[in-house]
Amino acid sequence: RIVFEVGAKLALATALALPLLWRVVAGGVAAQPPRSPRRGAAERSGPPSSVKSREVVEASFEEEPLGAALLRFARTPAFWALLAARSALMVVSAFIAFVPLLVSSAFVSSARGGGGVVGAEVSSRAASLMGFGGMLATSAGAACYGRYLDEAGKRRAVLACSTASTAAALALLAHCAPGPPFSAHAPWATGFTLGPNSAALALSLLGLGFGSALPFYVPANVLTLQLAQDARHTASLSNLLDAAGFAALVPFEVLAGTNGAAAVAALERQNPALWKLGGPAATRAAQEAAGCWTQALAALAAACALSGVAMTAAMRLATQRPEVTQSRQRAA
Repeated sequence: RIVFEVGAKLALATALALPLLWRVVAGGVAAQPPRSPRRGAAERSGPPSSVKSREVVEASFEEEPLGAALLRFARTPAFWALLAARSALMVVSAFIAFVPLLVSSAFVSSARGGGGVVGAEVSSRAASLMGFGGMLATSAGAACYGRYLDEAGKRRAVLACSTASTAAALALLAHCAPGPPFSAHAPWATGFTLGPNSAALALSLLGLGFGSALPFYVPANVLTLQLAQDARHTASLSNLLDAAGFAALVPFEVLAGTNGAAAVAALERQNPALWKLGGPAATRAAQEAAGCWTQALAALAAACALSGVAMTAAMRLATQRPEVTQSRQRAA
């Protein structure tokens, strides 16, 4: 909690300090003597009207101070949608730190005739699956996203990623929830409860990684550039979004940390000599520990769903802004 509180304050301080640094740099550039222009055919004929209009728009935004930019952000619905989506995605991405603790406390190994509670080696490998899903999203997924999809297709892709991550979080919740509407011991979960290397767990962690990484690293950054409309305000907007994300991480980290501590305490209440050997004792210990994770996993599923809805709304609202519509009309 202390780390993320400090991170939020540093991000906010950086957002406020960047305009001052920009003034210093811009003042130094303005003090340089202007270069003598070279007359040529292109200069005599003059730039096209579309170039002139774009230069006028860019010049107007260069004169925009930070206060006016913040006011413009606050009046833009796409900014608030992006703020909610990016904060939720930061919550989902931060869950990777709790995956080893979740797997080692809520799953029972099926190795060696019943095994026991999952060890550190297997739980660490399980956590790497979420990172591998993120790597696939930022490599192959990002390439397909930018090359083959139009605006509507990109929104559908973001919604599909959110659906995949939400389904993965609900699958983990179904494993840990002790009663309706989900059950940790339902017939469909056979092998998922007793097999830490099962396909259900692997697909859940891959889905969390892939479904959260693609919207976080690709459309969120594109929307930030579109909303800022100015080089100096791009960094300020990014830091504001980071500050909101770190602020959202504080309560989630407290909740997940509390659930993880309760799961470890539930394991310690059992006889370690029994549940390490596997069998019914190990199953009962994992069942009690798994039930401690329901609140954090429910919050994770809510964050996954919120990220998809908010990001899709931000993408739609960003394309409906007047300056974007006018730019497309001029290009047509």
